[in-house]
Amino acid sequence: MGLDVVVALVGSMMVSVTPVQGPALTVSPVSINANQADQPFDPHVDGDLAAYSDAVTGQIHYYRFSTGVDSVIPNLVNGVAASDFLADVNANRIVFTRSLPTRVAIMIFDVATGTTTEIDAVEGSYRQYVGLGANTVAFGDLGIDPNGEIQTTDLVSGITTRLTNDTIVDQYPAVSADGNTITWEHCPTIVCAVWKATRNSTGTWTVSAVTGGTDSNTNPDTNGTLVVYDSIRAASATGPDLYYTPVAGGAETQLSIAGEEYNASIRGDYIAFEHRITGQNSDIWLYEISSNRVFAITNTPALNETLNDVAVQPDGSVRVVWQASNGVGSTIVGATITVPPVAPPPPPVCSRSATLTASRSYSPNRWVDGSATWSPALSFAVPATLTTVTGDAGDGSVTLAIAGANALTICRYSADDDCHHASSS
Repeated sequence: MGLDVVVALVGSMMVSVTPVQGPALTVSPVSINANQADQPFDPHVDGDLAAYSDAVTGQIHYYRFSTGVDSVIPNLVNGVAASDFLADVNANRIVFTRSLPTRVAIMIFDVATGTTTEIDAVEGSYRQYVGLGANTVAFGDLGIDPNGEIQTTDLVSGITTRLTNDTIVDQYPAVSADGNTITWEHCPTIVCAVWKATRNSTGTWTVSAVTGGTDSNTNPDTNGTLVVYDSIRAASATGPDLYYTPVAGGAETQLSIAGEEYNASIRGDYIAFEHRITGQNSDIWLYEISSNRVFAITNTPALNETLNDVAVQPDGSVRVVWQASNGVGSTIVGATITVPPVAPPPPPVCSRSATLTASRSYSPNRWVDGSATWSPALSFAVPATLTTVTGDAGDGSVTLAIAGANALTICRYSADDDCHHASSS
């Protein structure tokens, strides 16, 4: 494994799209932790597990949606309670920061075995802001530089690679589910840019910028194909908007939504985020990228709902977790949602019509046929009956001849019967 650093000019191409409001979702919230005395915060979700921090006990909780059981990761070290916080989860493993008397370390907990292991143990280390995807752990290291450097550890090889090497603030890494893309905030000043690192098939990481640093770009996340973040721009008329850029490079897309949008989390085809009208509490919304539809997951004016995370389940349903605060305390809430498919377009309305008039006169005695030609051709059903609107049909008959591209269809109607003879040639 190695590291390449690419100095790249970040393109200024940007397109703006306005999402379409999707239909109302059926949302059945699950109370993961309603004990406000715990002050639970910062939930994350993957598969069957949600993990979050308990501010009072200094422990990491994990909750199984399939059983409804909420458990804690043991934090006694040599008989002394460590302080655990800021967890992330992937499959059956949870990573988190553990504050010990001699260091601040990154730990990984295996839910299946109940074992906790330190990642790349270094005495005197000071590490936090951890993310996990597949076998990739990314974290901020404030021990090698007080402003923080981004490092990544491969859980299979045990090799740790330093991704940044400067005196600039690097923080809040997020990892794609496949572990091959990492994104984080790179902040030369209070104005931050978004950076990324991608790993190729040989295990080499390449670091490059996603955005420039002229606008504040924060809270990045990635699904391995896109990097999504929030930013305040001149084009953001109503406050911060969400933006996303392809990992492989290309035009930046702005989601133009009335109100303020923060804290995007992305997995697969879905972005969950905080949506707020200025001066009001936040709700949690969901954006489906492929259909350009946006959905409200919550609509609870009395609660401030923030710090969302999203995961896509094997059956295609979407699982979202968030923190709900009422001004006194907070709770952790989750929901598993089936997003309705896009409704098919209505059938086309035929706007072409013609009236065919057949008549007979007796002095002189003659017949006049009605006819119409369609270009381009169209399809229609042969009528079962023809109606006489003037005069008396008597015992007469009428023949309807329809010429198609490859056949002539003839239907003969009698005065007292429906079409009783049809032929094609």
